[in-house]
Amino acid sequence: MSRKPFVTIGLCVKNAERTLAECLKSIFEQTYRDFEIVAVDGGSTDGTVDILHEFGLKPLYDGGRGLGYARQLVIQKARGKYVQWVDGDHVLLADFLERQVEFMEKHPELAGAEAIMDWLGDSLCARLEGYIWLLYCRKRAQEGYLKTIGSAGSIYRVSALREVGGYDFLIKGSGEDADICLRLGRKGWKFKMNPNARYYHRVRASWLGLAREYLWWGEGAHYAYHKHPNYGSPWRFFPPIAFLAGLKHGWSCFQMTGDPWCSLIPFHYAFKRLAWCLGYLRAHLKRYQPCG
Repeated sequence: MSRKPFVTIGLCVKNAERTLAECLKSIFEQTYRDFEIVAVDGGSTDGTVDILHEFGLKPLYDGGRGLGYARQLVIQKARGKYVQWVDGDHVLLADFLERQVEFMEKHPELAGAEAIMDWLGDSLCARLEGYIWLLYCRKRAQEGYLKTIGSAGSIYRVSALREVGGYDFLIKGSGEDADICLRLGRKGWKFKMNPNARYYHRVRASWLGLAREYLWWGEGAHYAYHKHPNYGSPWRFFPPIAFLAGLKHGWSCFQMTGDPWCSLIPFHYAFKRLAWCLGYLRAHLKRYQPCG
């Protein structure tokens, strides 16, 4: 009988005390047992580190250098064949890791696989955001090979990550996922959505929290777009264009759920894309870009 591949679970967290215990509990309840956890704290000021200690984990510290550096710390320490990225607000189904490893073993051409994200939350904002993400995952599961995948909830082949030198440690916020995928793609590696693995993400409960998140994503995207000019056009995030896209997404979400609140998705979509654009502009003014 062949030995099961060993997996490193990369847990990069900051100020996650409200959700972290639930996340860690779901990790330790996995049916797949051949794993280690490498946790990195981003300078938490709440009880995040105490919770990690309660679960027997000794976190590394990124020294305030950001997400790219934090992920690279995990890759440097990883003993697994694969690294499964988990955020502090994720809840994994019990067979999640087993299904992710099985998928990667069946697809040796893949550098990484993204799992289906379902959502947790009681507010209207969380419901609309959750519907959009679930629709996004279902569509991508039908697309075959993907140009990029996110880091959160995704599993990567550690040897592939190391082949391209790992994550860009100059990336302070988001954008590390697009950057690593584009560099891996140039080496011939491929990506897919795994339709058989599912996890839950506690999405933003308020529009203020959602705006802050998309400001952060927009700022990180500025770095990625300047590093990879052929990545695509940021104009697709312009609010009027986003509103038109939201009309289509809202109708698709209504067909999927039957929820009349989906009629608000065009406004929800334009709002969060506006925040993204403001983040992108802020990064431009700060000259947050490679060699900038």
